[in-house]
Amino acid sequence: MENSLGNFREYVEDFEKYDHMCGGFIWDFVDQAIRTHDKDGNEIWNYGGDFNEGVSSYYFCNNGIIAADRTPHPAYYEVKQVYSNICAKAVDAEHGVVEVCNKNYFVTLDDVVLHWTLTLDGAVKDSGTLDLSGIAPQTSKQLTVPVQLSSEDGEWILTLSYRHKGDGSWFKKDDEISFDQFVLKKTSPEHNTASGSEIRVERSKLTTTIQAGGTTFRFAIGKQLELDFGNGNIFDGAPFRLNVYRPLTDNDRGYLNFVPKLLPILPLYSWKRSNRLVLPKRSRISQSADRVTVTFHWKVAMVRRAKTVVEIFPDGSLRMTTSGKSLFPMLRFGVKLGVSEKLSHVRWYGRGPEESYCDRKTGQRIALHESTPEQMFHPYVRPQACGNRTDVRFVELVDDNGNGIRFTADDVMEFSALPYSQEKIDKAEHLHELQKDPYTTLTLDAKQRGVGGDMPGVACLHEPYKMHAGKYSFSCTVTPVRK
Repeated sequence: MENSLGNFREYVEDFEKYDHMCGGFIWDFVDQAIRTHDKDGNEIWNYGGDFNEGVSSYYFCNNGIIAADRTPHPAYYEVKQVYSNICAKAVDAEHGVVEVCNKNYFVTLDDVVLHWTLTLDGAVKDSGTLDLSGIAPQTSKQLTVPVQLSSEDGEWILTLSYRHKGDGSWFKKDDEISFDQFVLKKTSPEHNTASGSEIRVERSKLTTTIQAGGTTFRFAIGKQLELDFGNGNIFDGAPFRLNVYRPLTDNDRGYLNFVPKLLPILPLYSWKRSNRLVLPKRSRISQSADRVTVTFHWKVAMVRRAKTVVEIFPDGSLRMTTSGKSLFPMLRFGVKLGVSEKLSHVRWYGRGPEESYCDRKTGQRIALHESTPEQMFHPYVRPQACGNRTDVRFVELVDDNGNGIRFTADDVMEFSALPYSQEKIDKAEHLHELQKDPYTTLTLDAKQRGVGGDMPGVACLHEPYKMHAGKYSFSCTVTPVRK
């Protein structure tokens, strides 16, 4: 279906592992939808059921990896990467020793060149090329990439990009065939939060205001949070809330795609009702010599002991930890909030540039990426969960002047930044029904469950990509971006 093709890497690995298996063929290469226009000339994409034709399979004709207008869906890049017959294995990656494998049966790698890049936290430190000539079909060869790591703190990643040496009938010189990445070393610098001004706490009957290092953090139970780094309130939109629901994908809906009238009884919709009724039931403030801690306790069905702990430090930085224990299998666990639409530039260090999910991320590389909320929304014919990014180390949202906010994960997290609320996306059955919000909906997640694959129209999640009942938690540091 649309946001699908989870488990595809594992699917193809089985075909490569077992001689008696073959497959991995794409069922529908392209969506089949009919484009019309309304009286004002706005584009409308129609599918089954839109023509009063009686019995219909609805949007089941939209399950390709290419959209009806021939633009690629994010799943396209997963297919491209997983189908590749060139890959590398780490031998001694920290010293640049890798084994390049040619999985082709008849073609050498004489016409392929390896472009390598060494990055530190996404910034390019060195690069070069290596010739792959002489690697025969169904053979491999050890190569040494001349990497040199310094003592600088951060994450060192070696990226290998396999590219065509020259033009062909269907490709251009330097077009990428596929890539591999290896994390060589990762160290974290110490962050001194003690420097800065004294932390001031002011309380009134309705609100509590905390000020430190040029940061103002203000809240009232049941009301919107405010966060100001000196350029106006950043959380200028939908309230900050625990988030346990996503607009259901075609695979999430499963066989009820064919019986829309029965969708309200789908068990996963219980998380929608739970999400709609999330409320902060109380808060608690404590102060020590080096921080002020605010704990928000959430009232949410099917989740026990849900809370978000916000620590404010003298330098104006914040640390946010959200945790809880789910009583049932989940769709996601995280937080959502409305961010000022002025922060229209998104920059992140993690997988991209296209969307990814825990079971469909092989085709997206770890790097620094930039986009906008409008570009990060993917226009599936039936609007559904989209725009997620995985393995994110940090994400920034800034205005035209480069001022804004940065969220840095303790380890990794998932996020999306979209111009539509989850509620609008979940309600819409066609793209033209969506109207942009006057803010950006930002979601930060410990995890989302996978989109699923293997079988058409149902999730068929593999075990590592499920979210079982149990404890979930994630932490991130919140700091200003100032130019």
